[in-house]
Amino acid sequence: MNRFQLGLGHAGLVVLSIGAGIAGAEAGPCSAEIARIEKTLSEAAGKAAPRASSPQTTNAQRHVQPTPASVQRSEEAAQARLNAMLARAREADAAGDRAACTKAVADINVVIGLR
Repeated sequence: MNRFQLGLGHAGLVVLSIGAGIAGAEAGPCSAEIARIEKTLSEAAGKAAPRASSPQTTNAQRHVQPTPASVQRSEEAAQARLNAMLARAREADAAGDRAACTKAVADINVVIGLR
């Protein structure tokens, strides 16, 4: 099965820029899990490690080879999706909403393949 995947070299930059905001914040119900995810992404930057993925496209099913531009668009879309998911997790955590942040963390783990 052909899946589009996001290399985490880009994610490392995002984690570094957004991870700084959690360090000084008061711990919420999911702070430890969010920090663990950010640490995993940061450590994986530039390595073959957890990746965001999406369903197989019709072109892939027809054995059409991706172009460098289409790969870049796919990576950018997956990174944007991961960034949005991390933001939702942080917002729910800051609001003390355990159910929402637990779901957001679980969703992130599925997307990057940690669970």
